[in-house]
Amino acid sequence: MATRVPSNDGLDWGLFPSAAELPNVSGSSTQSQDVRSGARAMVAGVGEYVCRIPTQNGAAWDAAEAVDADDVTYTPTTPGDWPNPDPTTVQEGLDDLAEQVTDTATAVAAIAVRSIVGPFSVAAVAVGVNSPVFGAATASAWVPPRACSITGVSGILDAAAADDDIQAAVFINGAPTGLMTFLAAGATKESLTFAAGTYPVVAEDTVNMTVVGGAALSNTPALTLTFEVTYS
Repeated sequence: MATRVPSNDGLDWGLFPSAAELPNVSGSSTQSQDVRSGARAMVAGVGEYVCRIPTQNGAAWDAAEAVDADDVTYTPTTPGDWPNPDPTTVQEGLDDLAEQVTDTATAVAAIAVRSIVGPFSVAAVAVGVNSPVFGAATASAWVPPRACSITGVSGILDAAAADDDIQAAVFINGAPTGLMTFLAAGATKESLTFAAGTYPVVAEDTVNMTVVGGAALSNTPALTLTFEVTYS
């Protein structure tokens, strides 16, 4: 006869290979006066059993019944934490939580993420076409890592354009978008915004900026440009 020491004052008997080997069952190798009504044990590959009659060599064990969440009542301790109506069962509470998780995930997925690209700079804007340098590198283009749209462009001169205008534009694969003009004797700061989707780009497109100094431009101001992209 096997000797097994229960835990929890005779309530937890551990794992057995079959229901026939549960404690105090007739013919079981485990017989003990410590078995109590309500004791629990696990049967390998089957699940949990509960002792109904603990008598040695005459014990009766029943498979533990699964409890459905809809059968367990629930009363919120803080009703204001739940959307009306408050859940009255665990199942209703779980359903409410699942709905809120789904709604939150949908809202997060819809958030547009914006990023600034640049600066692109021209140390001295000259008459005609000028190619700004991107950042501190000698390259003059930016390649997006994923799909996005150009949603803004801004620039600042260190001095107002004299006698003619200066124009700047974002180019996507050679096509101009978002033309911005610094008027002669005008403001030294300019910006434009566009609705997302107006100027879409995809991964590995070439995005750069071009600056054109008017034919009568009589000074060479420095120009710094950035553009905004929106990922969604």
